[in-house]
Amino acid sequence: LANKPLFITAAALEVTDGGNLIRFREKVQLFQDDIELRAGEMLFENASSRMTCRNDAELKFVSGNDPVELRGQTIVFNHAERKAVISGNANLHQAGNILGGRQIELDFDRGNQLESILARDNVVFSRENLSARSFINQKGNSHKKG
Repeated sequence: LANKPLFITAAALEVTDGGNLIRFREKVQLFQDDIELRAGEMLFENASSRMTCRNDAELKFVSGNDPVELRGQTIVFNHAERKAVISGNANLHQAGNILGGRQIELDFDRGNQLESILARDNVVFSRENLSARSFINQKGNSHKKG
């Protein structure tokens, strides 16, 4: 998210800790330019420059010319680190590519463009005629299928 105004709607708002914690609840929607975010709850933590979205969070934005859609149980944005972490059945869709896993981490450059994507645990990737899967067995060994 850029240092620009945000438009947020929600059924409820709670401000605590002298305004340092701002919580939006129920049917939360955030809009900023080409960014759309929906979640059951959104928490802004001013002291740590973090925003946490919970309860079936969904994020849509454009990277380059490609629309990107992310879904997960939780999305945590760390403004200082220029990072977003999607956890809990995380999925990313971009230009015909599908990436899934327990967690997906996005890193952004100073211009707020997507710089890198990292997926962890039970990773699934598919693209047109190509698909791959990686998982951890009970002994902690990594396996790949393609």
